[in-house]
Amino acid sequence: MPTEAETAVGSEEVQSAEDGPAPSVTAANSIVQLSGDTKVVLIGAGFEPGQEIHLLVTTDQDGIQAESDLTYAGDPEPVANAKGAWGTSCGAFDRWFVGKGWITEGVYSIVATDADGNRLATTSVALYAPEKPDDNWPAWAKIELSE
Repeated sequence: MPTEAETAVGSEEVQSAEDGPAPSVTAANSIVQLSGDTKVVLIGAGFEPGQEIHLLVTTDQDGIQAESDLTYAGDPEPVANAKGAWGTSCGAFDRWFVGKGWITEGVYSIVATDADGNRLATTSVALYAPEKPDDNWPAWAKIELSE
């Protein structure tokens, strides 16, 4: 049975503290307006230098479980630099996901994997529809409004 650390990074091979930190991915803004020009900026650290990163967007809400490749929406495509860090901006949500009804208002996980699909790190992003009247926004979207 995998340990909690192994489960968190999605791999049976977890880096020790001596080897460096475990891979991590963070969204620059975890609450984002869902619109045609939506961009989600992702930053990763602790990856192998030169490692090609694949990104998946996943959901498990309203009885729907889904996962889709987000890698090709990234600019630049995520590849770890010499220090194991990378950054990308995922845009074109309207063309890739929203316009097709694959992404609606809600909370989604962004999963960073290696080229073999091994899950290495996960972050969450909440998307809300700004065209709705403020009083119809989810409670978590109102936090963004007040900032």
